[in-house]
Amino acid sequence: MNRNVSKRTENHNEEISEDNTSSERIKNNKKIRSKLPEKEFEIRRSLLIELIEDNVHFSGAYNILLSFTVLHMTVINFTEYVHHGRLSPALQLILNNFGQFQMTFIIWLGINIGSFLCYYFFVFWTKMRQKVPFTKFFDILCMILLVKYFGFLLYIIPVLINLLDVPFASSMIILGESVRFLMKIYAFARDNTAKVLKQKSDEKDNKLPTFSHFVYFVYAPTAVYKDQYPRQISSSFFNSSLTFPFCPVPNQSQTTNVRWNFVVARLAEILWTILCQAHVYTYMIVPMYEDTCKQPVTLIEFFILLLKTCIPSTVLLWLTFISTIHSTQNAVGEILRFGDRMFYSDWWNVQNLQQYYKKWNWVVGDFLYIYINKDLNDNVCPDKRFFAKLTTILISAVLHDWVASIALGFYSPVTSIVMILSICMLSNGKPKDNKFYKFITWVCVPIGISLIATMMFTEHFARLNLPSNTNGTFQYWKHCIVYKS
Repeated sequence: MNRNVSKRTENHNEEISEDNTSSERIKNNKKIRSKLPEKEFEIRRSLLIELIEDNVHFSGAYNILLSFTVLHMTVINFTEYVHHGRLSPALQLILNNFGQFQMTFIIWLGINIGSFLCYYFFVFWTKMRQKVPFTKFFDILCMILLVKYFGFLLYIIPVLINLLDVPFASSMIILGESVRFLMKIYAFARDNTAKVLKQKSDEKDNKLPTFSHFVYFVYAPTAVYKDQYPRQISSSFFNSSLTFPFCPVPNQSQTTNVRWNFVVARLAEILWTILCQAHVYTYMIVPMYEDTCKQPVTLIEFFILLLKTCIPSTVLLWLTFISTIHSTQNAVGEILRFGDRMFYSDWWNVQNLQQYYKKWNWVVGDFLYIYINKDLNDNVCPDKRFFAKLTTILISAVLHDWVASIALGFYSPVTSIVMILSICMLSNGKPKDNKFYKFITWVCVPIGISLIATMMFTEHFARLNLPSNTNGTFQYWKHCIVYKS
């Protein structure tokens, strides 16, 4: 009897232990499922490049667009020169906005040197932390120094721009590059710090990335750090899916074949977009806003102005997309033989705003996803995806406003407001994929772009037209709009 009772209790205990292990497995599986996936790189072309090279109809439409716009701008500039003997206002706008080239290059070079010093500071930290007695204190101290460098860069760049009176386009280059270098340093430190902290104390070889690794990552068209990327290995780029790390490969003749005609074509696209933007701004935006505050308008007239700005402001943004996200990234990717050139997706076919934000810019979007959204979701606040998404959008909006406010010379938080309202709207659920939602999306997108542009254009021209003793954004808007129908 005692033996039977003991066997029953043993079987019962085994069943309980199996239940506990199964419940633990379920919990672990839930934790694993809650983690967001990593970014995977592969050999891919940019979507517009693929359409231009493979689709003869799209290529034909693209060539017609280029020809018509170039012909139209040529007629405008030739007429201006014949009648007035001078450059057109659009070309003068380009020359004025890209001034201070020498100082822009010097500041950019200083940001590069600061980034390289960050690499050697990281190497110093990894070697010294094994020798100092207070490892945690030393780690925290180095982290504080890195954060102070970020703060110093975000502070000194606006000071230099204001002190040197750098014009708008040149300041946008400096500000954009400073944000890009900050993203690169953070990504490098974030990934490699985790590897260093996981190593055992008795391991002498830290297996740190070499300086050439870091330099390649700094200039590569991605903000997500990896020890190796898929690389172009021959002129027949898309017929091979081989990858290799940063270290040299035996056959150098295969790796040095850069399609320079491709690079020149992308640089020509950048020049074309700058010319188009200057003409759109000069002949479509300026006539609508040049009399701002000279004669106050009603709210109805302001609303009509907002609707009129929809098309030109959206065109300006699309041209910015082509120059910065498409042409620049593809040119740099070809020079560095970077394999994964999916810098964006088919955002023109989106069915809702959530798809639009995801597909518009994968370079910045991947950084925000991996290093902010994913870290918050996996490590800080598990399973609270809306909070992680809202925080990600807020950080992105603040950086957009920081760049715009420094370049324009005044602060307007309209970008943050529009982006936060958009993410709050996205939390209500995904709409169904049909033509109605697609139509609504492409009504909302230009209106949102126009709202941001109208607020900025209005305050910019108000500051030009009102007396210099007018202070504060509210004072400018008080002179611009009459609050009556």
